[in-house]
Amino acid sequence: MGGVWNWESGEQLNISKWRDSQLDDRDDRAEISKNRGLFNSISWGDKNTFICEIPGGCSNITFKNSWYIISVNGLSWLFNRETCQNQGGDLVSIETEEEWKFIKDEIQRRNTTSYTSTWSIGLTKKAGNWTWVSERPLTICKWGKGEPSGEHGKAIMYKRSSNGKPGVFGNTAWGNWHAYICEITKGKFFF
Repeated sequence: MGGVWNWESGEQLNISKWRDSQLDDRDDRAEISKNRGLFNSISWGDKNTFICEIPGGCSNITFKNSWYIISVNGLSWLFNRETCQNQGGDLVSIETEEEWKFIKDEIQRRNTTSYTSTWSIGLTKKAGNWTWVSERPLTICKWGKGEPSGEHGKAIMYKRSSNGKPGVFGNTAWGNWHAYICEITKGKFFF
């Protein structure tokens, strides 16, 4: 089988489910086939999707038919959206009062470093109208006092606004850095 194979953690691979025709002694990386779950050897330069193991496991934040990722940091709205899309979802589209309350309550439980911690959400202004990235119109009004302000066309959600109100929306310039909230439809997987 061409040498000893190890996980990135250093532990030896104790699985022998290789596609014999794919084993190459010159390769130094492996992939798992989605068809039968067999290992294939690949070279360093091959580009593939990947699975990360996160110490302590993943947070299991679910509501109805969606999974949510509430980050502790992030970058610009556009970068945050791309990050969510790369995980199989998009920035959250908060389309009902019930979903808003769920998200608001979740972010209130977070330990944050700033009184006015903010998260990018999937609300954007197109042709003068605020629309969710899901293509649905804004139907619940949770804007903070004086928001939206200016011409900035991307939205954020405050843990607490400057007047102390939790979970309200504000608008921001696309380049400002915020944490983010991703929404992934249950059962949606990328391979």
